[in-house]
Amino acid sequence: MSGTVAPPRQGAPGTADALFAEARRRRRRRRLAGLAVVLVLAAGAVAFIAAGPDGAPAVPGIGGHRARPVSAPGAALAGSVAWVDYTGRVHLGDLATGAQRVIARSKAYPATPLVQAGGRLYWSAPAGARGLVQELNPATGRVRSVGPGQGIFSVFAAADGRHVFFAPTDSRVVELPAHGSGARHEFTLPPGWYLPYGGSTGVAGGILVESGGQTTRAHTVMAVWDPKTGALKAIGTDMEVMAASTPPRARYSLLAWLPARCSAGQNCPLRITDTATLSTQTMRSPLHHGFAIGAAFSPDGKQMAVFVNGNSLGTGAVQLAMADTGTGAMRLAGTVRLGIGEDRAWALWLPDGGHLLTGGAVSSYAVNAATLSARPLYFIHGRDHYIEVSQDINYTAVLIPPRR
Repeated sequence: MSGTVAPPRQGAPGTADALFAEARRRRRRRRLAGLAVVLVLAAGAVAFIAAGPDGAPAVPGIGGHRARPVSAPGAALAGSVAWVDYTGRVHLGDLATGAQRVIARSKAYPATPLVQAGGRLYWSAPAGARGLVQELNPATGRVRSVGPGQGIFSVFAAADGRHVFFAPTDSRVVELPAHGSGARHEFTLPPGWYLPYGGSTGVAGGILVESGGQTTRAHTVMAVWDPKTGALKAIGTDMEVMAASTPPRARYSLLAWLPARCSAGQNCPLRITDTATLSTQTMRSPLHHGFAIGAAFSPDGKQMAVFVNGNSLGTGAVQLAMADTGTGAMRLAGTVRLGIGEDRAWALWLPDGGHLLTGGAVSSYAVNAATLSARPLYFIHGRDHYIEVSQDINYTAVLIPPRR
């Protein structure tokens, strides 16, 4: 199997590249897009073994269907994955059989991962000048609005997957039970601290917040904020967090980050910081063009899937690599090269820690984490695998937990 792919189409209005253009204009949003990928892991890896549907029926009026995949993931994989296509349909795919069906409709931003917590899916949809956070129950196909959002990154899960946060503004956050019902609690950030564009992620001890650097020349400080106690713990300065992970039952989180001033294709070091000890591991790309957005930690935090740029532009193609978070050692996956338009790909670990799903604008793969062997992962039949044409699995992908 060849891992070489054709470059994605560029520039047409309403395309993935047009959608990525806004993220390119706003550097913080671009990095937060990468951070959003790990919401699937930080909360989803824990919640995957919690209660939830293992197979949602087709939604009346939407028309579920089963399509024969071009290349089924294979019996070694199990579970379900959901994504939103570029026409606003929410798909549910079976990893063991390769079957998929449409279960709902959504106005979710198609370049930002869905958030999974408690078996429900969450996203922030455009609504006037702001946004609207919505929730989907995959078992019924019912979509409901839960509150206003600051922008496309307004909703994120707690580290344990038991609660969901959404941000009406960059200084206020609302906490909801992840199972769709129960009391909500609203918190205001300390003066001078904010959620950049309303986006963050849950980590051990609270959520990530920033201070300074938004409207002044002061260094941006990253900290863990506990909404219930108001406690703040500074983690570092000038950090653009790409991924975060809280291993099961751990009292720490791991943050993968780049220097804030790092641009696409620049050979900046990737660092991993322990939020409890503040110890940091540094690694560099073996291809010497830095890292693309899309890093994702394994469920136990011992490995991290990263994407290394193939050129100094941060466009065209990236290559999957596996990093040891303890030693910084890195292995290149020679068969997994992904066509991209923006410097971003996606990776999604399965709960077994031995397999992951990954993709870009043109192709997607199921990967064995130990051997880095890969096979194409397509749910929808067709010759053209460009995600806007095929409507196949894409950047929004998130795992759906099985029913206990």
